[in-house]
Amino acid sequence: MSIHRARRSRRNVPRHPLLFFLGFAVLLLAPVFDTIGNAQVLPVQAQPTATPTEVVDPSLQARPTPTPTPRVTEEPEEPDEITDDVQANPTALPVTETVVDDIAPNPEPATLTLTKGVCDDSGFDPYAETGLDTFQAACFSPDGEFEFTVANGAGFSETASTSLGSVLFTVPAGTIVITETIPDGFGEPAVFCWSSLFPSPAAQPFLGNGPSWNVAEGEQIECWWFNVSEPEPPGHTIRVTKQVCPDGFAIPDDYWTIANGCTDRLDGIGFALTTDSGTVDGLTDANGEIEWTGVDLGTSGQVQLDEDIPDGYGEPVVWCVNFPQEAADAQDFDFFEVAATDGLAAVTPEQHEPYIFSCTFFNMAGDGAPGDLTTDNLQEGGAGNTVTVITRRCPMGVVEDAGFDDYQAICTQEHDDIAFTLDHAGGSFPGTTAGGLVQWTDVPPGDFAIEETVPAGFLDPLVWCGFNPSIQLPGLMPSAGGLVTGSFGNGGSEYVCYWFNIQDPDANNSISINTYACPAGVPYVNDDDFYKANCPESHPGVEFALSAPHGVFPDTTDGDGMVAWTAVPLGESSVQETIPEGFGEPVVICNFATTVPHGLPFEDGPLSRIQSPSGLVSAPIDEPNVDYRCSWFNIPDSGPESRVLIDKRICADDVDLVLTDDNVINDIITACPETGDGFEFTLDHAEGSSTQAIVDGATWWDGVPNGPITVTEEIPAGYGEPVWYCSTNPIDESGDVLPSGVWALGNAPGGVLDDSLDEPYGEVFHCWVFNVPVEDEENSVTILKWRCPEGSGSDEDQAWYEANCVEEHDGVEFRVASDIGIAVMETAGGGVQFDGLPAGAVSSQETIPEGFEAPAVFCATDAGWDAYPAPTGHWQYEFAADGLDQALACHVYNIPGQPGSVTVLKWTCPAGYDLFADGADPKVDCAEATNGIEFQFGLASVEAEAALQATGDLIDGGVIFDDLEPDTYKAVELVPEGIGQVFVLECTGHIMGVLQPYPLQMGNVLEIDLDAGEHLVCHWYNVPEPGGGTIIVTKYTCTTETFVSEVECEIEEDGQAFDLLHWNVGEGVWEVIDTEVTDGVGVIAWIELEAGDYGLDEHDGEWCHLTTLPVFGEGDSFYVYENEETIVSVYNCDGEPGKPGDTPEKYPNTGVPPGARDDNRFQP
Repeated sequence: MSIHRARRSRRNVPRHPLLFFLGFAVLLLAPVFDTIGNAQVLPVQAQPTATPTEVVDPSLQARPTPTPTPRVTEEPEEPDEITDDVQANPTALPVTETVVDDIAPNPEPATLTLTKGVCDDSGFDPYAETGLDTFQAACFSPDGEFEFTVANGAGFSETASTSLGSVLFTVPAGTIVITETIPDGFGEPAVFCWSSLFPSPAAQPFLGNGPSWNVAEGEQIECWWFNVSEPEPPGHTIRVTKQVCPDGFAIPDDYWTIANGCTDRLDGIGFALTTDSGTVDGLTDANGEIEWTGVDLGTSGQVQLDEDIPDGYGEPVVWCVNFPQEAADAQDFDFFEVAATDGLAAVTPEQHEPYIFSCTFFNMAGDGAPGDLTTDNLQEGGAGNTVTVITRRCPMGVVEDAGFDDYQAICTQEHDDIAFTLDHAGGSFPGTTAGGLVQWTDVPPGDFAIEETVPAGFLDPLVWCGFNPSIQLPGLMPSAGGLVTGSFGNGGSEYVCYWFNIQDPDANNSISINTYACPAGVPYVNDDDFYKANCPESHPGVEFALSAPHGVFPDTTDGDGMVAWTAVPLGESSVQETIPEGFGEPVVICNFATTVPHGLPFEDGPLSRIQSPSGLVSAPIDEPNVDYRCSWFNIPDSGPESRVLIDKRICADDVDLVLTDDNVINDIITACPETGDGFEFTLDHAEGSSTQAIVDGATWWDGVPNGPITVTEEIPAGYGEPVWYCSTNPIDESGDVLPSGVWALGNAPGGVLDDSLDEPYGEVFHCWVFNVPVEDEENSVTILKWRCPEGSGSDEDQAWYEANCVEEHDGVEFRVASDIGIAVMETAGGGVQFDGLPAGAVSSQETIPEGFEAPAVFCATDAGWDAYPAPTGHWQYEFAADGLDQALACHVYNIPGQPGSVTVLKWTCPAGYDLFADGADPKVDCAEATNGIEFQFGLASVEAEAALQATGDLIDGGVIFDDLEPDTYKAVELVPEGIGQVFVLECTGHIMGVLQPYPLQMGNVLEIDLDAGEHLVCHWYNVPEPGGGTIIVTKYTCTTETFVSEVECEIEEDGQAFDLLHWNVGEGVWEVIDTEVTDGVGVIAWIELEAGDYGLDEHDGEWCHLTTLPVFGEGDSFYVYENEETIVSVYNCDGEPGKPGDTPEKYPNTGVPPGARDDNRFQP
């Protein structure tokens, strides 16, 4: 969508100057097809299909499937005409010859839905806000009708109005332009658009009426269209400025020339302002100004300004201007001259928006009226004279109203290669600066003119001139258009001009392009990061041309693939690439950087995908000081594209599906007349994946690139494995489909066929897929349960277990799960049987009895005994969907458990570590293994004796207690001094698995249930007490306008930044010593603080109430004591009543003071 941003007229809000929206045209290729092998297919015509699954890649479009036409007749008649259409999906007998010449797509029509929103100007600024959600939250859907027109400039134009807030258009493919008949009282719209091909709108809206969109066939486009109501205009401001011109000054007809030549201002000059409402008087102030605000212009709209002309001054020259009340560049204003008689000037200002109307009264010293002077003073005789011009280039952003000495100090760069012309009575003489200087000698007496060819991107120069040696201090000269005039008298002298060229801030734009040549096979995808990662090679030698208001400038990328233009003025510009041979449409991704004076970057704009049809990128440049930067990815032309065609039939179980000389493909098709409508197939290839259902017996995909493909049938319940026969029909150089005559049995286990497309001009890959219904299966699983003797191992073979484990094991629970549900039974008589199981996966779970380890499982299959690992008592078997009933017998041997063990691994966390802080992960944060920590371990009964062991005695950072019988044990840590918190994160190694809380245990005592053969590992953590003092801040948001009570407040969970302030006693100032953001439960913790006075500064907010514990009296500062904790609660009274916060997923342990994570810890 080619969207340009409109210049704002009502507010001076920072804007992003580059708004290009994404856009691509989807190319749907339909190659011409001819004969397709032995499968005799009549011409195919596209018909509606069932709703397809979304196509991931726009280049892969599933075609609709046609209504079947009988394919075979008993005695086929000779056709009168061979049509160009191709008809797929036959449902009857095939004819003996196939012609597949063309495929006519029949996509759904493209649509455009416009939804209308209205925003209240007083509380919402669409020119500063971003994001569709922000607009939808701030604006509302109007009741009235709003008129829209959609046109393409090629004959299509449709106008309609919204109903219930929206309107729907059916639009043609190609570029459309959307315009609104904007009602009175509304400003320019802000528009968000997206579509079925580009599902996410840009964060930055298009600002202005008339966005365009390049519509693809069948594309569904949606736009939210927001208008902002305009506020009532305030009263006008009228300003008068009084300036005087020096004696003898020649009054020009240009405002800037007179303004620069007449700079002295007069105070105390009387003026009268007359409007329809009456007359008011005033005197100019020390700046020579007088201003009236809130002026009502009345019905006539005329303003009369009457000057009390001071003695010694003539009739004024009056120049006036309308300009915005907010800051703007005066060089952009339209000044106009107003006739004055006896000091009275009458004018009618423009009545719109909050503008200031300003008039400057210029008076000439002396009695002469403007225009008394002449330059007709050509002298005769006299010695030769010299004209010297010294040129300097001023840096970007230099002010335009400084003094001569200031420019001398600021503008030190010589400005070379600048063309000048000196005109005098002897002729016209060009010159060019070198070393910042150009000079002419032997200039005759009389008038002369120095004219600069002002370089592109520069304003009119500022020029100071004077005569040497008689005049040492030069004076500021009128220099509009780079023209300065002067005059020599008799007697040789030198006229020296200091010529300062100032860059035009509106023309200091640049465009830089980095080109990349993508490797073959790179697809067109809607993912900007994809191209950065996959196209690293620069593309030198690519031709570009910049078209801008100041001309056309061709250039070629250098060895690094880069091309750039500088000093690009404001206005409509475009860049055209001459796309290199062998490459297709480029992918262009741009952003911008805006600069402040002296070229310092202060803002980077977002990356945006830019439309680039045929290598052309167009957009207005409407902001100064912008560097536009584009990454230009050239994509190699796509290789050959093919069609994948699937025909689907349902066959009776007695149909011979074996292809022979006597049973050809057409015989099988004839024997299976039922189409497989509704069966789903998925095509996967390098550029994407697409799933769609069979309609009228067939489905197909066009535009499939060469390379590996996978076609998968989703086999419905009640059907057996399909039989596939496939054929490849190559496409020749002219696009004709060639017959192959070969049908091969496809290898598609489970309905999955892997193949590859490799024809140089593409192909038609055609498969017939036959499914045979099967009856529901009645499978069964019989489990025989055996108890093994003590000392049995877990790695014996089936024969050993059968010989040694002969005791039946009753009362053991098993759960068997399948597609029909879960059944639970216990063994009796040494076994249990589950009947009526369907085809597919069947899983078995044993509840392992106490005192036993994981079982050994063996199941009898056609191949013999298969072992099934069951480390937690779980195993799974797959019954084939072949319509046959199968009985599975499994022998499960329970092995008495061997003695177990408990290992405790000891870790130390950072001081004050908060286990419950957002993002806390003790396994990562507390990686210090700790030795020398003593543990007592023994049975949990009171009278049991406990063993004592220290970490590091047997294993590094841990203790281990082994040779343990099944029972409940107790582990107790003897906590060292200086530890503030102990917790056990988890214990792992349970055979059956257990559900554990987070953490498993707070404190230094843990009871452990140990089963036979289990070897548990417990992770045990110590948190040292922090040194110094601690501050805990909790942030609340209240629903009341002022603080009432904490009952009306909730934890602020979205994160709020605070500065921590510390009173520097020596300097007597508050210092910011750290900045943190509250976590998911509204908390910040500062630890290890030195004692002293502290305070908080909340970012972008102001609290209405603050409390501390301990209480420190009045004020918001508080004290921190050594080794003590100060609790600070901060309340903001700006929440929404009745809007609760999010429920935290983790809650702090209120029994233990929270601390700070190590990465948030700071030392004062």
